[in-house]
Amino acid sequence: MIPPEQYSFIFDHMMLALILITLASYTQGGVKGFNRLAGVAVPIFLILYIGTRPISVVFVDMVTYAQSFEIAANTGNVYYADWLFNALMLGMSQVTTVDVFFVVCAILYVLPIAAGLARRHGGAAFSAMLATITSFSFFTYGVNGIRNGIATSILLAAFAWSDRKFVFILLAVAATGTHSSVAVPALFYFLTFFNQNIVLYFCLWLATLFFTFVTSGTGAVFISNLLSSSDDSRVGYLTQIGEDKGGFRLDFVLYSIVPVIISYSWAKAHTRQDPFYRRLLCSYLATNSFWLLVMYAAYSNRFSYLSWFMMPWLIVYPFIPNKGGANHTESKHWDVNKFTAMLVGQFTLTYLFDIIIYPNR
Repeated sequence: MIPPEQYSFIFDHMMLALILITLASYTQGGVKGFNRLAGVAVPIFLILYIGTRPISVVFVDMVTYAQSFEIAANTGNVYYADWLFNALMLGMSQVTTVDVFFVVCAILYVLPIAAGLARRHGGAAFSAMLATITSFSFFTYGVNGIRNGIATSILLAAFAWSDRKFVFILLAVAATGTHSSVAVPALFYFLTFFNQNIVLYFCLWLATLFFTFVTSGTGAVFISNLLSSSDDSRVGYLTQIGEDKGGFRLDFVLYSIVPVIISYSWAKAHTRQDPFYRRLLCSYLATNSFWLLVMYAAYSNRFSYLSWFMMPWLIVYPFIPNKGGANHTESKHWDVNKFTAMLVGQFTLTYLFDIIIYPNR
């Protein structure tokens, strides 16, 4: 059995090995064949690796979820504020064990991502998935921020089916029912159906950054006052200024601007005009602006992930084929060199954050 303390370290190095194997296969012209094989094998591996981990304080909130599961099994009561997650935990607690529950959570975390990317990219889906699973915080939100991780995965699938309005709404409702915080990116994505002006959204991002910098956290207090009638404990994070790395996070700001730089420096004109890509980028900017507003709050990383889960898709989307959709034509454009640069660059940041800068986060 792998010691809990080694799970993250081993995962990062397995992802490094997977990247090297994938890129070696690509350079030999085996893109399609490798993607088909890895597109099945890797999700199964992720589900087993994440879902069968031991219950340990190393995974922080996992212990709380396990305790809640046992309470639900013994009393029939679940205290989470999110109705769908409550139903999942309560229902499973009556028929199975907590170990099976965590495997199901891993399935709900991994499969919506795989399905959503397959819907948009077909045979190139694994390329986008590789960027997603090697990104900063992917592993953390699978083993610690479980509800938030599942909710963002379901919402990513909702984005992929956004040309089918009923499916989009159904998945978005399921995502918010799993963790209500994802209502923020869901709402912003919905608004992009009316406005996809990337320059406007970027100006909003810059204005929010300036406001946050000069007011030193006023935004977090303002939002907490607006939400003061809520009994959701996560609102309390907004008033705990300065705790858990609270404050102006220049490292996270620089990390957050990467998709915009790539969009305007490397993406071709036809990609920048792709309505789906524009909606995704605008949603990302608007949601990240929300994080900027509450950056000084305690545990603000929990808000940053509301936009960061879109980042891997954004940075590789311009360089891999997509299947098109109702509002845009299919693209067979494939740029292995730029995809490789994006993948390696992103994982370098992930490795730097996980192993060197924040090894105990």
